[in-house]
Amino acid sequence: MQHTSLLIVEDDSIFLNALVWQLSKMGYDRMNIMSVTSITEAKEIASEFVPDVILLDLNITDSHGVETYNSIIKLYTNSAVVILSGMNDEDLALDIVKKGAQDYLLKSDVSSKILSKTIEYSKERKNLLGQLQMSELKYRNVFNQSPLPMFIVEQAEQRIIQANQAAILFYGFGEAEILSKSMDSFSVGERVLIKKEEDAFHFSCVHQNKKGNQLHVEVLGKKINDEEGEEYICLIVDKTAEWEFEQKKYKVISAAQENEKKKIAMELHDGLVQSLALLSIWFNNLNISDDQKNLKDMFVKHLDNAIKESRGIAYILSPPDLEEGFLHALSTLTERINRVGNMKVHLDVGADVEESSFAHIDKFNLYRILQEFINNSTKHSGSARLDIQVLQTDKGLLVKADDHGKGFDMADHTNGLGIKSLEHRIKLGSLCGGVSSKVGEGTKLEIQVC
Repeated sequence: MQHTSLLIVEDDSIFLNALVWQLSKMGYDRMNIMSVTSITEAKEIASEFVPDVILLDLNITDSHGVETYNSIIKLYTNSAVVILSGMNDEDLALDIVKKGAQDYLLKSDVSSKILSKTIEYSKERKNLLGQLQMSELKYRNVFNQSPLPMFIVEQAEQRIIQANQAAILFYGFGEAEILSKSMDSFSVGERVLIKKEEDAFHFSCVHQNKKGNQLHVEVLGKKINDEEGEEYICLIVDKTAEWEFEQKKYKVISAAQENEKKKIAMELHDGLVQSLALLSIWFNNLNISDDQKNLKDMFVKHLDNAIKESRGIAYILSPPDLEEGFLHALSTLTERINRVGNMKVHLDVGADVEESSFAHIDKFNLYRILQEFINNSTKHSGSARLDIQVLQTDKGLLVKADDHGKGFDMADHTNGLGIKSLEHRIKLGSLCGGVSSKVGEGTKLEIQVC
């Protein structure tokens, strides 16, 4: 026996009696079947009887057409509705199905088999719709009430189509302003891809809020449907505090390292270099026989080389020229390399680049990056020329270097500490860009001071 409860809204007594008899023969319990001939009667029983399925004639005693459906659905919001339609109002029945009714039946085509399937399928569809609505409600509650900023975006253009309250507060824009933006419109500089899958992505970047403050964030996106106009839900994770902590840690470590290098440089210059110079003076005052002249010349040559190398190491550890400015130090560095090395460095500084351009930049870090790149190129590039450019652009200072050498495969993880050290300094120094290289095309350094 069927346990589905039914309400028949029909004012044609002959058709009504035939329908009830047919339903009883099909196994529906007569005690679970109620019938009314008007909206008024339906209101009277609404508090006592809530059907699973309503068989609804649109044209009854006190109501007609769409209004009948609207009145019934207000009384029984959780019931499935099957329209009982005549041939002359089939189009209307179809329109009402589009509005939310589960199905429709032509009165002339009602048979036991069709009637049973329509009732049970309509009941199941209504249940599934209810579950879907509950699921959507839970999802919207999670989305809207999340303390973390969240967006829903169209993947093709990454246009924001929904933003929760946390996102609105995080970026400082009004809801209408945010919904007129794309994800990329918040970005300052390049994004760094962390992970990408067929239906998900994860990247880090720097966003800017309405006040112009930079926010270091990670964006985790997950696909939420399989339609052509695919949408992604994006979680914004604020990493600004962690980034600021790393910056402070880097500055403390960098300052400690530079101080230590200065101490070592002073010890070399005031200790070892002076001792070697004194030895050279003493040795030159010795009376050495003519037959040992070649030995004396060789000894003096090695001693002079030791003095020069010690001074060079002291200079590298703590270049005194930086005290006079970054451009002066860079120019002196290139001149020293051109005097003593096989590689010739060509320095090109833009006419609009001044020392004041470096006022808010960690000059020691930028100098060390270029110094490390030059050292690596001298040792490994096999090139006789290295070009360095310092330019002023719309985005700020741009520093470029190209060794025109043999290059290497960036995917080869056996590359030395030099490249890793460069990348580490670039990242912690809040600089954009990095090192690029291809076999046979040389190695390039490009740094945008953001």
